[in-house]
Amino acid sequence: MKKVAICKFEDLIGEEDAISMSTMLKIDKIKDKKTKLIVSTNRSIEDVLYYNRDFPFIDYIVNEKGYYFYDVKKGKKTINNKISKQKLNKMCKLNKNNTTEYIGDNGIIEENRIKDEDIYEIHVFNSGKKTVIKEDTSYKNIITKISIKLKVNEEDLIKINKNILN
Repeated sequence: MKKVAICKFEDLIGEEDAISMSTMLKIDKIKDKKTKLIVSTNRSIEDVLYYNRDFPFIDYIVNEKGYYFYDVKKGKKTINNKISKQKLNKMCKLNKNNTTEYIGDNGIIEENRIKDEDIYEIHVFNSGKKTVIKEDTSYKNIITKISIKLKVNEEDLIKINKNILN
């Protein structure tokens, strides 16, 4: 059976904003058992990969908001819950008279960049009300998709918390 562990990236780096030696040793033990490691975070992919450069331990990155699943080895998003370009264009036209925010990997995307970025949510403000438009990006939904992609049962995903790592 394939072993896959998942943990919060913030639990790995701790309050020091660095991976401690003891955490590295614990990760090595996990990796020695041929376990794939998924980190969940709302940080950018680039930020997470920065920590992975000298001590490569991450196999996959999953966005905690369910936006995407990134394969580190392949260097690409293998699951991407972005809003389609057709739907994005339609929403832009429908909401041109409203205040609108486009949310991407790193937060709000400037309107002149929305054609170039992956957009995961659209926030429309109309008469003091906020409407959120997005695909099904629940964390549960992406965990189900990850399990299918990695051919592992959801209940077999090993969840690691900071108590185990520290």
